[in-house]
Amino acid sequence: MNEQDSTLLNNYFNGLLSETERVEAKQRATQDPEFGAEFHLRQEMEGFPLKLQQREDLKNTFQSIGDQFFSQVEETGTAPAMKARITRSRWLTSLAAALTLAIAAVWFLNQDNTSLYQQYSQHAPLSLTLRGNAENRATDAEKSFNTKDYAAALTALQDVLKEHPDSSTALLYKGICLVELLKPKDARDVLIPLSLQNNALKSDALWYIALSYVSEKNNKMALSFLEQIPKDDIHYAQAVKLIGKLK
Repeated sequence: MNEQDSTLLNNYFNGLLSETERVEAKQRATQDPEFGAEFHLRQEMEGFPLKLQQREDLKNTFQSIGDQFFSQVEETGTAPAMKARITRSRWLTSLAAALTLAIAAVWFLNQDNTSLYQQYSQHAPLSLTLRGNAENRATDAEKSFNTKDYAAALTALQDVLKEHPDSSTALLYKGICLVELLKPKDARDVLIPLSLQNNALKSDALWYIALSYVSEKNNKMALSFLEQIPKDDIHYAQAVKLIGKLK
């Protein structure tokens, strides 16, 4: 399973895909055996947090079986062989369920805020329209960013900003590159001033400031910026979902 497919599955199960993209993902799960196996495993895992009663029932089942077994041992001094044969299928079913639950528990425990950042950091392609000496470097920045070469993109964006220091788009994507390069504090030095301006990228800056805190597992600060995103903004729906996961 490559990184692109893992991201696709994350987006599918976090409700980040359009209806058309969801249909395409489901169709691929029926045609691609490897992708389909991972898809169905994730589907099973996603259901576990909602099955609290089933978990409690499973716990009670093991407790009941254990009580019956040891009670018989104490009374007769021997293990209840016939009873064991009668409940063999029950034991196997319970064991299978327990193993599945254990695998799912390990998987969910490993879904920390780093992976949460990866799930929500889906960047719009960079597109800069500049003239003059910075035009070639703008093209370099676009190519590098859009192929996820964030180090090269950052270098090119810094060159662009030397000639166009007030380019909001270049500043925003410089901030994104810094977050991706594991420099969230440096990113906020760029993004916070941008978020204080009344321009079209204000909410984008708020969104990426929040994500920079998510990457540091600082839920409190991430929430404070997510809650500033207005209801009519393109990031609002994702912000609501992310808020629900951080609280």
